Amino acid sequence: MSIWRVEAWDLSPAYLNRRELLWAWHAHRREPGARARLAAELWGRGERVALLPGGMVAPGEAHLDPQRIAEQLAWLVAARRWRTPGRLPPPLQAQTLWRQHKYSVMARSPRRYREIGREVAALPRGAELLPLALELSEWLLTAPTPGGWRNAVQHLWGYVAEVAPPARGEVVGWSSARLLRETRDRALHSRQPYLLESTALGELAAWLPKEEMGD
Repeated sequence: MSIWRVEAWDLSPAYLNRRELLWAWHAHRREPGARARLAAELWGRGERVALLPGGMVAPGEAHLDPQRIAEQLAWLVAARRWRTPGRLPPPLQAQTLWRQHKYSVMARSPRRYREIGREVAALPRGAELLPLALELSEWLLTAPTPGGWRNAVQHLWGYVAEVAPPARGEVVGWSSARLLRETRDRALHSRQPYLLESTALGELAAWLPKEEMGD
């Protein structure tokens, strides 16, 4: 697979490095949904970029090409020795792949979040990644529920709540945009490894309420 075929990239854009992300941004200039995902990932890395709405794909309606997902997984692994990595390292095990995506799934379906956690825990090391990667990538295309979104971000916040903590009770009154922004800023400042390797830190920004995207 050519390194510059990012216009066909289906895995999380968090696996792409900055040069690849900017190339993809150019390639997707006429595709609002794809540009929204790319903008959210750039935002998650601390870049100054205008956020765009992610669209309204319902759970079960996103269908990706398994062959293309398999090619992209293979490329990430094969190229890891020579390319500059993205925010997320290549997933070599199902457990790593799930850890990277778990809070994104929580935002869409707490039930499926619990189920996948049990399924992955039962997998042997070296299990095939494609079925899990395909499902997780399709979840990223679907809209979170408002309650699920807030719940997932509150879980992310828990990892950095003690980094320059706010006054007691202040978080409760924060808008969704501020809660995610404060979480991102603290994660970047403290280099919190679990959050920096979570798809949710970037991609959830595409699903903010439209009226809060400029906050």
